[in-house]
Amino acid sequence: MPPSVITQNTTVSFNGTLITALHNMTNITKTNTTLAKSEGTNAHDIVVIVIHIFLFLLAAVGNITLIVVRLKTFMQHGLSAYKQLICHLSVADIIFATAVPLDIYSRINKKDLIQNTIVCKFLKTTQSASLTASISIMTVMAFERYQGISNPLRHRWTTKKVFLLFVAIWGYSYINFIPYTIALGVQYGTCYDIGEKYPHPEFGKWYTLYQFLSTWLLPVVLISVFHLGMVWKLVTHRKTIRGSIYCRSATADCRSQDGSSRPKRKMIKILVVIVTLFALLTLPIHVWYLWHEFADRSSSQEKGLNMTEIFASMVYTHSAVNPVIYSIMDQSFREDVKNMLGLKHQKKKSLLLRGVNGTTKGALDCKENIVVKQ
Repeated sequence: MPPSVITQNTTVSFNGTLITALHNMTNITKTNTTLAKSEGTNAHDIVVIVIHIFLFLLAAVGNITLIVVRLKTFMQHGLSAYKQLICHLSVADIIFATAVPLDIYSRINKKDLIQNTIVCKFLKTTQSASLTASISIMTVMAFERYQGISNPLRHRWTTKKVFLLFVAIWGYSYINFIPYTIALGVQYGTCYDIGEKYPHPEFGKWYTLYQFLSTWLLPVVLISVFHLGMVWKLVTHRKTIRGSIYCRSATADCRSQDGSSRPKRKMIKILVVIVTLFALLTLPIHVWYLWHEFADRSSSQEKGLNMTEIFASMVYTHSAVNPVIYSIMDQSFREDVKNMLGLKHQKKKSLLLRGVNGTTKGALDCKENIVVKQ
């Protein structure tokens, strides 16, 4: 008997990771596949499908646009290590967003698209690893910013170093999911982690706890520590500048030095918003499955399903919000997008023509005034 299908009265096991839980939530809504096909897609499924299509399009278009814009800038002027890490974060978000079409397919057809065991293992593991890669890249971004503020003259991360870190992060993410990959398989038309393949009946419970500690709690704590360190460095630096004798005698130079830290503060604010939203959007489903693993499982399956769908949509949202944050908070990103689309060039051309017309009109008016005086 598979742990995530058959009947609604059967206790559902959520051993493993978020991807399996998110994708399998559509498989516990019906008594079996035949009954699901006969009932078709209901109004509730249609609403969820529409929401997930919107999230997928936003994640795909937004992150691809961000990567293309940054690559174009990199080819022309080069990119800082921080912006290169942003591109790598977008890659991880796009990979995770591929889980959304699979969920939509399952809702419409009442069965999984993946029926091959090898494809099941590779795709599910990669999607799960991408979520770990996202929070790991955010941790590296926070550490990179902390080093940049602590030692601005010595700090310089090369493109090679950033790429090697990216490879190391994905290697760690895949290693982290080796037990999950081994347990993955296709059974009863569903791709999921089969509980019987784990080395011990209680393994799934403690593996879920380990995933929460290693892929959410520890990274969030590290990022918080780095951010507090950055704030402390900036505040100390600002007080040092304002308290110096030179600053008191040269107000303009003091303001110039104080203003030089504004771009750093801006990058910190953007990173804080990104990490905060990630933590808030992914924490509920972590807590939900921890509660399900360690608490009484006799609760209503229908209530569990509704909560899972809400939390799943929140997790999917995290892969789509980052481009929106950059569009709102990063002026340079907006300008780069306008340059890529040719909007800024057209605006400059319009202003130039307007200036030429204004100059010509002014010259004609001046000539008419001279003629009248004569």
